[in-house]
Amino acid sequence: MRRGQKTGAEQVVLKLRQIEVQTAQGKSLALACRETEISEQSYYRWRKEYGGLQIDQARRMKDLERENARLGGSWLICPWRSKC
Repeated sequence: MRRGQKTGAEQVVLKLRQIEVQTAQGKSLALACRETEISEQSYYRWRKEYGGLQIDQARRMKDLERENARLGGSWLICPWRSKC
C-alpha cells in the first residue's frame, strides 16, 4: 500500500486476518506484515482497534464514529443548552 493512503475498516480486518493466518502457518510477524504491505506499527495499532471484529462490525463501528463526530458539535448551535 502506498504511504499516506487511507485504509478502510473492511480492508483492515481482512489484512489482520491474513496476518493471523500467516503467523499460524509459522511465518514471523515481520515477514507477514511485509507481505501484506503494512508496517508492524500499523498492525499493532489496528489490532488494538479492530481485533476480533468481523467485517460488518468494523463497518458499523466506523459509521457510528462518523455519526457521533457529526452530531457532537450540534449542541453548540442551540443557544439554550439546557433545553435542547
